[in-house]
Amino acid sequence: MYADDTTLLVSSPDPTILQTDLKSNLGMIARWFKSNKLTLNIKKTKIMLFGSSQKLSKFKDTSLTYGNESIEIVNKYKYLGVVFDPNLSWSEHVNYMSSNVSKRIGVIGRVKNYLPPSTVNMLAKALVFPHFDYCSSVWNNFNAYHHHELQVLQNMLARMLLHADIRTPIDQMMEDLNWVKLNCRWDNQSLIVTFKCLKQIAPSYLSSIFTFSHATHNKCTRSQTHNALIVPAWNILAGKITFNYRAAVLWNNLPQNIRSNFMAMSMYEFKNAIAV
Repeated sequence: MYADDTTLLVSSPDPTILQTDLKSNLGMIARWFKSNKLTLNIKKTKIMLFGSSQKLSKFKDTSLTYGNESIEIVNKYKYLGVVFDPNLSWSEHVNYMSSNVSKRIGVIGRVKNYLPPSTVNMLAKALVFPHFDYCSSVWNNFNAYHHHELQVLQNMLARMLLHADIRTPIDQMMEDLNWVKLNCRWDNQSLIVTFKCLKQIAPSYLSSIFTFSHATHNKCTRSQTHNALIVPAWNILAGKITFNYRAAVLWNNLPQNIRSNFMAMSMYEFKNAIAV
C-alpha cells in the first residue's frame, strides 16, 4: 500500500541543519511506514524550498534520498488545489487559476444563448467564482499585475453575460449583475476567516495569531470597547502582505457596530453585515 498524503515541514536558516533535520524526520517516517506495511510513493514525493531568492541561493546543494532513490526538488507544486512556488509569489497559482477560469468562461459562452439569463448567472457563480475564492486568504497578497490579470477575467465574464460592449463601465456591469470586484470578494473572505478565528471556531494555530487591543492593557479605550485588533508593527513589505497584518487592518476598518457585536452574530449574519 502506498502513502501519498504525508507532508513534512522543516525550517532552518542553516543549510546543514536543514539537511540533517530532513534526513532525521524522513527516517522516522520511513520506520513508521515500514512498521505499518506502507510504502512511500517516491514518484509523487517532492521537495520544495521556500524563501527569498537570496536565501535560497545558500541551499543549492540540498538533497534527500529515500532508500536508494533521490527525491526530486521542484519549483512549483500543487497541494490541496493551490500551486506553490519557492518565493510564494503565487504567479504559478494565478496561471493555473486563469487557465481553469478561461476554460469555464468558454463553456458558459457556448451555452448562454440556450438558457435564461438568471440561470446563466447562477452557472457563472457555480463554475467560476469558487476558483476566485478558494484559499484566497492565503494567496491574494500578490502584486497588482496578478490582481489585474484575474479582474480582467471577471470583467470578460460580466460583458459576456450582459452582452455589453467594451465601452460599458465595469462598475455599471458589477451593479447590474449584483457582483463585487475581486478585491472586495477577497477582503470579505479574509474577514470571514478572521471572524472564525475570533469566535474560536477556527484551528487554534490560526486563532492564536490575533490579539485584541484591550488584551495588552486595562485602561478603557475606544479600541477596547469596539474590539479592535493589534496590527503587527511591520515596516517592510514582506510583513505587510502577511495574512495576520492584512486581516487585522481589514477588521479594524469595519464599522464599529459590527466589531462591537460580532460575538452575538452567526456566520450568516456576519456575511450579510460585511456585504458591499
